[in-house]
Parts: sequence; structure tokens; C-alpha cells
Amino acid sequence: MPDITDPKQLSDPARRALADLILALADTKRWLGIRYAEWCDSAPALEAAVAASAMAQDELGHSRALLPLLQDFPEIDPGIPNEAPRETYSSIAYLDQPFSTWNTFVVANLLLGEALTIALEAARQSSYVPLRTRAGKILEEERFHWLHGEGWFKRLAADPKDAERVELAQRVEEMLPHALCWFGRDETNALMHEKILDASADELRARFLTQVAPLIAKSQAASLVKNENGHWLYCGTLPWNKFDAATRRIE
Repeated sequence: MPDITDPKQLSDPARRALADLILALADTKRWLGIRYAEWCDSAPALEAAVAASAMAQDELGHSRALLPLLQDFPEIDPGIPNEAPRETYSSIAYLDQPFSTWNTFVVANLLLGEALTIALEAARQSSYVPLRTRAGKILEEERFHWLHGEGWFKRLAADPKDAERVELAQRVEEMLPHALCWFGRDETNALMHEKILDASADELRARFLTQVAPLIAKSQAASLVKNENGHWLYCGTLPWNKFDAATRRIE
């Protein structure tokens, strides 16, 4: 498929799905940035506080880079690309409240942040040029976020205090369904058909689990995932009955 620069070149279902995806990416990154910023002076070590500050700036910057893409979509309120105040956001619902502990921060970075990264990686060769361009720049910075989350997760999963390991597992159990549902279902597949993303929703979920499940399997949350014939699977039941496909939220 040739490069697309105007969303009017897309079919109606793909254009709507693309607008929803961009808004969900931008809004979730906005609230990740806000939640990270709340830990800039509360992290357990100086280097962790510095990292929290840098990551907050990155996520807020990514949100501001993505929102202007929505100016060309007739489905989107024209105030949204200009960051007009809103009552509702298309952000992962877990981010509605501040992180209560550093463990929560770490798991949000590892799971929620990585879910967005997996989607952006699927847009590296997108037929929609504005998204492809933004994705490449954002992914350069997200590599650091993953390394930070991976390192801290391993450290907390091996903590000698039972309470720390148990709480880490609880946060994984709470957030993993949000991350897995975020990839959506049929609405994401419409984007694959028009080469906006290079994979279906199920394939994106599989890529995500390939990345995060080996870490989860070495923590007290190991029962949530399993490996069958080289493929990582989630052992729970996803709450699709509470999932809003447009906002990508579990309500």
C-alpha cells in the first residue's frame, strides 16, 4: 500500500480506529507522565528520582507530539489536538489514581508503558506517514524506559522482604489485564488491513507477552503466565465485558 498522509484516504472504519488509537496513545502517555512526575521527589533513591523526572518529561513530550496528528480527523473534537481541558480521557483506567507505592510505579512502567511501545513498534513501517514518523522518534526514548523498568522489577522480585515481593505480584495481577486488553480486538485488525500497523490485536498481545512474561514468570506473579510450545500465554480471563473499544479502557 502506498504512503498515506491524509486520513481521508483511509476507509471509514480504519480512519475511526486510527483516530482512537492515536488519542489512546496520547492520553495514556499524558497520564503516565503525570503519575511518573508525582514520584520525582519520593523515589527510593536519588538516581530513581532523576529517572522518574526524565521519564515523566519523555511521556508528556510524546503525548504532545501525538495530539497534533488528530487535527486532520473529522471525528475528533477540534479542541483535543490543542490540549483543551477535558472531563474524560482515553487513557488506561489504572492511571486515574496516583501510584500508592514505588512498586506500582515500576509495574506501570514495565506493563502499561511497554504495551504502548509494542503498538508503536508495530507502526515503524506504517502506511500512515505522520504516525510512522512520530513512532520512530518516540521509540528511541522508550528503550531507556524499558531498561529502567526491567532492572527495578528484577530487583524488587528478588527483594528479601516477603511484603515487597507480594505487593509487586499484586500490582502485576491488577495491571496485566489492562495492558492486554489495551491492544483491542476487531478495531485494531482494521488498522492491520490497511497497513497502518503490521500486526493484528492478538499478535500484538503475543509480542507483549513475549517481552514481559519471562520477567513475570520469575516473580511471585508467575501463576499469571505460562509457556506452551515456546509461546507465552496469560492464564486469566480478560474482562472484555468491561472494555470500551473506542477509549481502550476497562471501566
